[in-house]
Amino acid sequence: MSKIFQIVAPDVDPVEQRAFFDATKSKACTHLAIKLATQRAALVKATGATGILAEHVARGIDGEVALCESLTAEAAALSTALSEAQAGNAAYGQFVKDANHRFSQYVWQASRINLDVGCVEIPELEAKIRDYERTRAGHRERLLEAGLDNDQIDGAGLLKPDAEELAVWHRDLEAKRDRVARAKAFIASAPLFDLSLLDGDLSSKS
Repeated sequence: MSKIFQIVAPDVDPVEQRAFFDATKSKACTHLAIKLATQRAALVKATGATGILAEHVARGIDGEVALCESLTAEAAALSTALSEAQAGNAAYGQFVKDANHRFSQYVWQASRINLDVGCVEIPELEAKIRDYERTRAGHRERLLEAGLDNDQIDGAGLLKPDAEELAVWHRDLEAKRDRVARAKAFIASAPLFDLSLLDGDLSSKS
C-alpha cells in the first residue's frame, strides 16, 4: 500500500494526516517536493538500462538466467508499486472530493460570514468608530441650536453616542473580526475542515 493511500485511510493517525495536508498547503514544501520528484525522474532516466544491469551485477547476481530472474522480479515489484501509487493518488483525489461535498454547507456558511461580516458589518462598524467624535460634535451642535448650553449638555451627559456605546462597538468589532478569522481558517483547513473553528456559528451537521 502506498504512503499516500495510507494518509487517507480511515485508520490513519490523525496527527500524521493533518501534518501531510498542512505540508500540501506550504508553497516552500510543495516547491521542493516537485523539484525532488523531477530529480528522481531524471536520475532514473540517467541511470538507464546499463545502470540497472550494473546494479544487479553488483548484488552478486551472475549468469543470464539469474540476471533475467532478478530483473523480472524487480519489474514485477515496480509494477505493483506503480499500481499502488496510482491507486493512492486516486484515493487522495476522492478523499478531497468527498470532504468538499460533505462540508459544502459549512463552507457556504463560512463564506457568508466572510461576505456579510467581513465585507459589510465590519467596515460599517469601523466607520462608526472613526466618526465617533464627529458624530458627537454634530449632536452637540443640534443641541446648542435647540437652546441648551455646553454645561447643560455635558452635565446631563446628553451627547450621543457616549463612551459606553463606543466601548460596545469596540467589543463588537473584536468579536466580528474573530468570527471572520475563524471562518477563513475553517475554509483554509480543507479537506479536514476543523469544525471547532466555527463553534457557535454553524448549526448544520456534516
